Amino acid sequence: MEVNCCVCNKIINLQPYRLKRSKKFFCSKECILYKYKFCSCCKKEINREIDKQSKSLCRYCYNLNYIKDNPEKQEIWQKLNREKQRIKYGIPLDAPLLKNPKGTGQFCRGYKRKVVRNHPNCDKKGRVCEHHLIMENYLKRPLFKGENVHHINGIRDDNRIENLELWHKGQPAGQRVKDRILYYKDFIESYGGKVDLSTVTQI
Repeated sequence: MEVNCCVCNKIINLQPYRLKRSKKFFCSKECILYKYKFCSCCKKEINREIDKQSKSLCRYCYNLNYIKDNPEKQEIWQKLNREKQRIKYGIPLDAPLLKNPKGTGQFCRGYKRKVVRNHPNCDKKGRVCEHHLIMENYLKRPLFKGENVHHINGIRDDNRIENLELWHKGQPAGQRVKDRILYYKDFIESYGGKVDLSTVTQI
């Protein structure tokens, strides 16, 4: 039986039993890939080196449809990922989920975060750690570069001002005594202190 290719209209000779199996026919692999070059759902170009699960869908659309059809497997994957993260950060497996009421912030590795747009120390999504905000309100200024806030009792979500300490993790690049003296002089003066170097002998 002679049939035309769906893409290039080339004539193909097929046996009659193959006509019952499908309604679309292709003369080569190139025509098959061209037919399914774009995702049938989102209309984006399919990368065949990465998206190998489906002919007509990209990986993102395929996973969405697979999750909708198999919600039980999604719960299993979430549980396994949660256990991996807890083992990685040393959190007990039976610990309750860290969830905040809607609009009051979220957790990241045990630290509370809030969305504060246009903050000098926020990330790309406008999120800032809550203990940084509390320390900045106490100091009445934003944190400088190299400053860090430490929890005294080690509990990351205990953000009382009595439990917070201001640390500095900066250090001079050089190891010469002159460089270190000048570095610590600038460091003390940046926090409002005064240093008299007249008593220090020339090195």
